[in-house]
Amino acid sequence: FDSYGLTLRLFIAAPFLILWVASPFIVWVINRPVVTKRSALSDSQKLYLRELSRKTWSFFEVFVSETDNWLPPDNLQQYPIPVIAHRTSPTNIGLALLANLSAYDFGYITCGTLIDRTGKTFSTLSKLDRQGGHFFNWYDTQSLRVLHPRYISTVDSGNLAGHLLTLRQGLLALTHQPVISTKLFTGLLDTLSILKKSLREHQGGFDQLEKILESGIATTIVFDFQNHIQQAASHFHAIQSLFNADTNSETGWWINACNEQLKHAQEELSALLPWALQDKPSGFENIEYLTRIPTLSELVQLPVTLALELSARQHPPEVETWLRTIEAGATEASKLATQRIETIQ
Repeated sequence: FDSYGLTLRLFIAAPFLILWVASPFIVWVINRPVVTKRSALSDSQKLYLRELSRKTWSFFEVFVSETDNWLPPDNLQQYPIPVIAHRTSPTNIGLALLANLSAYDFGYITCGTLIDRTGKTFSTLSKLDRQGGHFFNWYDTQSLRVLHPRYISTVDSGNLAGHLLTLRQGLLALTHQPVISTKLFTGLLDTLSILKKSLREHQGGFDQLEKILESGIATTIVFDFQNHIQQAASHFHAIQSLFNADTNSETGWWINACNEQLKHAQEELSALLPWALQDKPSGFENIEYLTRIPTLSELVQLPVTLALELSARQHPPEVETWLRTIEAGATEASKLATQRIETIQ
């Protein structure tokens, strides 16, 4: 009986004894670093996602406008007929504000456009009725009246708060980023890709334009940026006559979208880096403050740093007119940069 009992106890204890003996090995296995396999997206998958992001931005680009007081309509019904729901919620508003920031990050809009669109939405928000600091859950985007039943959603208020916290960090970062981004070239490539697919013919005419934009992505010099934008605009306008597209068609819309992106890039360059449009006299190609794309905070100080740089140089009388023009442009750009920083804050 004793032998049988001992055998039974050992049989019951065996699993626990095995675990105890194996525990150092088990702990070693558990503590090993987890090896994760990273999946890489193919070029076609990246292109699909970028085209999808550009099409998504087109909704906000079209419908978050003066017509709806720069508030996002809740939805667009496309079938059987197009109908816009002229109502919005705090969640919708927060998403639209982050859509502006995302569009800037993807290169679809300039910094100036981001600040302008954000400011217009904030101006409208200051006019809306609120309760205890909270926005109501539904507003008419055209009359700005609170829709009945009047109620506050803690979920929507929380969503908007999270969106605003994210927006805050994105806007503050603008001060320390180049005043004009080479991501604008990437954004143009996304728009061109969609335009090409909407065309039945002349798709090959974009090859040279795409090469210009691709080479511009790595640009760090002001004058090279200007050259690439100018070449891209000239080339696009030259081949635009081949499209013969109705302005109300899908192709016509994307043609206009390309034009708008090019125009806004040129306007931003002219306002913030006006010396890039000037022909440079010999010997002034290597002035760092005139060649490198500055940040907003650097641009504020540019008149002072430029004056110190130029005062230390010997220059002939024939370049005096050019210097005065450059200094005047730097002063105006500095004022605009100061204004933008104040608006951001």
